[in-house]
Amino acid sequence: MDSILYFVFLFVLFMAVWIISMLISRSISKKKLKGFSNYIHENIPDVDSENDEHLFAKQKSKQVRPDIMLLINETKQNIILIHDSKESGISHKCYDYKEMVDINSTNQIIGRGFLPKTYSYEETLQISFSDGEAYQLILENISNKQGSDQGSDVVRKIFAPWRRKFEQILEENKT
Repeated sequence: MDSILYFVFLFVLFMAVWIISMLISRSISKKKLKGFSNYIHENIPDVDSENDEHLFAKQKSKQVRPDIMLLINETKQNIILIHDSKESGISHKCYDYKEMVDINSTNQIIGRGFLPKTYSYEETLQISFSDGEAYQLILENISNKQGSDQGSDVVRKIFAPWRRKFEQILEENKT
């Protein structure tokens, strides 16, 4: 009886720690998103971050939290990249459509853990500009080993309209 009670106590303790860590993680993510939103309102007032489409992603593979936001201002024909750096804080760079020179997309399956092994589908959208800068936008979601399930489809469907828009901009730049 004592061993069952001990097991139940440990189980409840681990569950409490897990729930608290999830709440803290969610709070940090909301704070980071709020930081981007505040930065846009203060430094880029002509952008409506609430209604304009934006993409919130990360720049490095296996990074935990997103640190880059992509906005397209169609009225001014601008591509705005807002980056959160640990060293310098939040900053942004604004490019005209004409300055975009290339777009590249790659994907991979990442395996994590030992037993059981968890797989993630990761897709990278790399945007290059005429000043030599290139930005990676990375999204990932839990998937199967082949990347052929709904988890990978979610990432593909998020990137698809952005890729089409950038390809359209590149076509217009050629003419």
